[in-house]
Amino acid sequence: MNIAISSIITAPLSGWILSWSDWRMLFFVEGVFPFVIAAPLWFLLITDRPADAKWLSRSEREYIETGLARDEADAPPAAGLRTVFSSSVVWRLVVVYFLIQVGFYGLNLWLPHVVTTITGGSSTLVGFVTAIPYIFAIVGLYLNAHAADRNGRYAFHVMLPMAIAAVALVASILLGDIPWLSILLISFAMAGALAYDGPFWASASRAMPVALAGAAMGLINALGNLGGFVGPYVGGALQDLSGGSFLSTSIVLAVALLLAGVVMLTLRGRSNPARQPAETSAERGGP
Repeated sequence: MNIAISSIITAPLSGWILSWSDWRMLFFVEGVFPFVIAAPLWFLLITDRPADAKWLSRSEREYIETGLARDEADAPPAAGLRTVFSSSVVWRLVVVYFLIQVGFYGLNLWLPHVVTTITGGSSTLVGFVTAIPYIFAIVGLYLNAHAADRNGRYAFHVMLPMAIAAVALVASILLGDIPWLSILLISFAMAGALAYDGPFWASASRAMPVALAGAAMGLINALGNLGGFVGPYVGGALQDLSGGSFLSTSIVLAVALLLAGVVMLTLRGRSNPARQPAETSAERGGP
């Protein structure tokens, strides 16, 4: 939920800054936050091992260290990079994650522009309205993850929000003449574009052997996040070609999200192991 929560804070802040200054000041003010807030917290709270965490009680440190030692003892030898690169499951997960990032970051970056087009409001108003979709996203993240934990159909709960996001995104642009409805639809689009997160990583961890997990997760993140460049770039190029219309961009982003869901369904047999419906992530001790 970190992206949604931070966006709820920074969207109105960005609008307010732009109401009295320019983009340079916006980047300066928001760029200072990691150094003023995050850096001190990092040095105060982050340690190399749980045993060194002074903010944990002694019993908590011992409990965590015992669990880690047990996991390490039972873990199989890590697979080599050749095995990771030759796994079709890993590459399908890379494709899914890449396409999701194309859709999400394409929407995320251009959202203020879309809101401005819909509302025609000031920078301050646009900032506050832009925060609304992320409130929906928090609800979507929780409800989708909770439902996936209850029924164990993790791949389906990646496909479902992707489909909702794709349809809602295109509909929000087509119905841009009805501002309240368009904002509502784009809020559902953002909720869908983010709600995949928990079920996706739970599904990924079940779809591959434990020996591949560490290197595979790194590869999925590294290559998949390249979609975060492609989505906004393609969105800008399409708007230039279409004279500023976001409709063609919304269609391309929607197709990317739908394709991500379809590819994810090819992994449903691997990522949805039979288990008791009432079992939760907390009871499993997994993600």
